Amino acid sequence: MGWRSDAAAAADYAEHPIESFLSGAFPVEIQSKDDFHTERWRCIYDPVRAAETLSPHARLEVGIIRGRSLLAADRSLVSRPTSDPYVKVLLDDRPVFSTAHRAATLEPEWQEVTSLDIVAARSMVRLQIMDKDRWKEDDPIGFVEFCVGDLPFDELVEGWLELRFQENLQRTSTSRYRNHCAARDDALREVWAQSSAGRPPSWGQLKEKRLKNKSSCRSILTQLTASPGSAELYNAGEIFVRLRLFPVVSAQDCTFALALDPPVPVDFGTYVQEENLVKLDVQDLFDDLMDIKRSFVDDGLVCILNFCRYVLNWRSVPISLVYTAGALVICLRPWDLFIPVVFALLAVSVCLLALGQLARQLTTGGSNAPLTEDGFQDVARWRDTPQMAAFLMRLVEQDLHGKVADDRQLLLLARLCINGSWPLAPLGKVRQILWKADWVTCPKDQDLPEAFRPGALVLVDERRRARVLHLDTVPGSAVVEYESETYQRDEVFRVRTEAVPLQRIVLRPELPRIPAWILPGPIECKIRRFHTQVEIFKLDILPLWQAVGNVLTWRRREQAVWLAASCLGISLGTMALSCYGHTAVGRLLWIRDWLCTCLCLAVVMPPFLCKAWWFDVLRSALRIALRRKQERRAPEVWAFFTALPEEAQGTGFASPVDSSPLLPQSAPERLDFLGQSLGQQLCLRAAGLGPFWSTCR
Repeated sequence: MGWRSDAAAAADYAEHPIESFLSGAFPVEIQSKDDFHTERWRCIYDPVRAAETLSPHARLEVGIIRGRSLLAADRSLVSRPTSDPYVKVLLDDRPVFSTAHRAATLEPEWQEVTSLDIVAARSMVRLQIMDKDRWKEDDPIGFVEFCVGDLPFDELVEGWLELRFQENLQRTSTSRYRNHCAARDDALREVWAQSSAGRPPSWGQLKEKRLKNKSSCRSILTQLTASPGSAELYNAGEIFVRLRLFPVVSAQDCTFALALDPPVPVDFGTYVQEENLVKLDVQDLFDDLMDIKRSFVDDGLVCILNFCRYVLNWRSVPISLVYTAGALVICLRPWDLFIPVVFALLAVSVCLLALGQLARQLTTGGSNAPLTEDGFQDVARWRDTPQMAAFLMRLVEQDLHGKVADDRQLLLLARLCINGSWPLAPLGKVRQILWKADWVTCPKDQDLPEAFRPGALVLVDERRRARVLHLDTVPGSAVVEYESETYQRDEVFRVRTEAVPLQRIVLRPELPRIPAWILPGPIECKIRRFHTQVEIFKLDILPLWQAVGNVLTWRRREQAVWLAASCLGISLGTMALSCYGHTAVGRLLWIRDWLCTCLCLAVVMPPFLCKAWWFDVLRSALRIALRRKQERRAPEVWAFFTALPEEAQGTGFASPVDSSPLLPQSAPERLDFLGQSLGQQLCLRAAGLGPFWSTCR
């Protein structure tokens, strides 16, 4: 088959489009492009279709000049590490151009130019630096991204762009670009300068000082592998580029293009590489899970469950009557009184928790009551055998450091301990009975200190993690070293020791250390990733959970008073709207109904409206109105951009290239220029003079 011109191929495609597409005779990029000016209104009534079928409204000329201080991807035992870098240009996560690679250099000279067709105004361009490999897949070195919509028209932008570590290729391009515009990656040097001896913080220091979080944990951990003072320390290098965006349609048509959105960016997710994960420590993972369990279950869910049981069991008749009356009122007029009654009951609950002794009775039971005489009496007031059995079980395991061999005997003793609302015997007497019982195995007095050997893992007051240093000179006490007590990010880790009586401490399970070589690699990696997620969850959620608990338990009195007053105010306000429906209050009632109607419409109507053609028109018009107000302020908004000195701009002085335009202005001259450049490069490479010619230029 002979060669055919583009005009002949276009004619065949116009006559037989499906057959031409299946035979591959015509590129799909050319098949579906309509003239932008002729079909510009398609951007308004069908923006999705317009982004796929219209010709470009602008072109971006990208001059990839050179790079410096790139990361070394090729390791060698006889020479310095180096790379064979080349640049891959991606438009909206789709590769469109690649430069030639430069062999064995970290300061490459590319001197190549490409032109990108821009259809959507907010398209994202990624410059991906790759290392050329002959026998395996090419390795990524670093990348930088920018939004075309931030570049001003017909202005030359030239300078150095900071390359990010490849490990930062997470989430979507828009989120990465937003973070990179806010701060450079090499700003981390300020954090390292504040660390001891100017060295990068270790994983332990990051954990102790609570510096990691979901957004920055990945980038901080990635850069810990570098050595201070090297060019690879803070970023993956820099690349010098020359950018110019110019329209190919009128200014009015460019306004229509603001309604177009680029394709949905690829979401790379959030991940942590294996070498940057925490070391395999099953004991630390188990302790973190137990901390979460104690905070959420013991101090939260169990207290809420005990509160509900207290009300439902009618342990206090006045309190149960209040909640029962509220439930009856809601049943009588659910539409009008549901919100005021619920908020009134919330205010009553917050006020009840302010009463110290009553609050303890409301929230404590057999599984979380303190192992004291007061706690024993609070459990006895429940008049519930399982609650008392749970308390006695904790007394044996944590106070006597023993084990129960017969659960039926324990239930019988729990039943005998309850007499109405008071226990039959004091806690000391019950403790002696358990100590002497043949169905309870407890260590003798001389064996008890041996359990708390130096280095033993213990819990103080059932909450604080600690480690035994040694037994104190005072009999019946031990010196312990506390671990972290709070979960705040800015906490400075301080080691604190204290002499604690043995009755206040209990041994916590000590798991054996598992060598890494025993577990298969995938399983070990999953355990370490899970541990990292548990750490992040512990740092993010537990402080908030503790803050809520401090308010409800009136440790923060001002916030608790504000919460109770707010609930009471909402209750009274909604009650007034429900009971009085005339004059000014009637207007407020009308506003309430109107807000409820709007809320229902916001929930019900979107599925019926989002696919309507006129809804697309309104959305496109709104999108154009909002984007017209956004100024094209690049590179001023790019924190990762370093401009040339003013005396070097446009003169070629101290610049890798001259200041001539990237490409000729007219279309015929541009095509001739690109054809000559391509032919020249092919001839030079065939003669083996490619690197020499680049050096001479």
